[in-house]
Amino acid sequence: MKEAAKNIDEYILGFPPETRALLDQLRETIRKVAPAPKMRYVVILGIIGTLLGIMGVFVNMKYDLAPMWYPILLVLLGFPSLYLGAKLRTR
Repeated sequence: MKEAAKNIDEYILGFPPETRALLDQLRETIRKVAPAPKMRYVVILGIIGTLLGIMGVFVNMKYDLAPMWYPILLVLLGFPSLYLGAKLRTR
């Protein structure tokens, strides 16, 4: 049985080199965009929300659940409004 990683760096070392390079690049990008720890969570949640919004666009294309402009606007406006709200809150 593998021993559990004690920190994120040890956890990333368990991945193949190509995946490690991508994860390191993603971590560095998040650090540049959001240097404060509170803002890192905002960026991570914003990325997750944007990806889920993109999935919603494809689901809406297949099942025609709503007007097409609605899920597209959710994708386009979700992250900027989340980031702006977090910036205003942390002032």
